[in-house]
Amino acid sequence: MAPPLDTGSATGPAVTTLGRSIRQAGIEDIPAVARITQEGPLRTDSDPESAARSTRLLLTHVAFERGALWVEDGVDGRITRAVAVVPGGQQSPWETVGRVVAPDLARVPPGPEAGRALRTELAAVAPRWVLSEISQGSLEQPGPPTLLGAALRWARAEPGWRHGPIAVVADTETERQAAESLGFTQRWTGGPPPGWWLGVDAEQVDAGRS
Repeated sequence: MAPPLDTGSATGPAVTTLGRSIRQAGIEDIPAVARITQEGPLRTDSDPESAARSTRLLLTHVAFERGALWVEDGVDGRITRAVAVVPGGQQSPWETVGRVVAPDLARVPPGPEAGRALRTELAAVAPRWVLSEISQGSLEQPGPPTLLGAALRWARAEPGWRHGPIAVVADTETERQAAESLGFTQRWTGGPPPGWWLGVDAEQVDAGRS
């Protein structure tokens, strides 16, 4: 799990690819991750400062304390993307995931019908871990799947994998393609373009059946 809140440094080995550095985040990185959710178009009824504050709290007390947060540092040293790994063994996994990535997902609201369908499918999967990318609003220059891959390796290495599969919630085509390249298979897709996509780690599912 993530280190205690009084840690002064990030944990996990850093991996450098094409000038980008992939690493597990420390508590000091959370404000920067919350900031990138505010870069790009948001809902007109969303207060940026309130959203950033809520995101910081949720990342701290859900992703960091109970799961993991992986980040990508750009060539300028700034965090450009993150992947939150949150526990899915809640009474309503969707509520945990949705709150963590709400500022990001709010850019493309799926509508009430798609939202209910996604909640239903996610609850049916009963995942051990749920991964979701947190990125800037503009994705014209998507990064490679290295970041998601690092988060996936962390989740696979954690004990208790028999308690459920690993799932990914994506809201862009780029994120879906990254998940599929790492072995996730589609469980559900819906909502207006680009829509939401729910994938399940096929390797974990197969291992659980053996």
